[in-house]
Amino acid sequence: MLPTRTTQQDNIRTVLKDTIVLLCQNGLCFQSEFTVEALLAITVDCNEVCVISMKETVHASNTVGQLRANVNLLCIALSSS
Repeated sequence: MLPTRTTQQDNIRTVLKDTIVLLCQNGLCFQSEFTVEALLAITVDCNEVCVISMKETVHASNTVGQLRANVNLLCIALSSS
């Protein structure tokens, strides 16, 4: 059974968020915290745009399970006119 579009969107949102945070954790030198604020738009098949908005703060004392995150996903269909 193929995953539903909503499941695919949730998966891509989670993978992008986790990857961006991991890249920052491994690539930045920080003492107390860093914050990632991002707005990413992905166009699928020229007829749907998925907009991912994220704001995530990582504290030096946090583990991956303790991150404070705000990640939203909006997908809209483009008109074919």
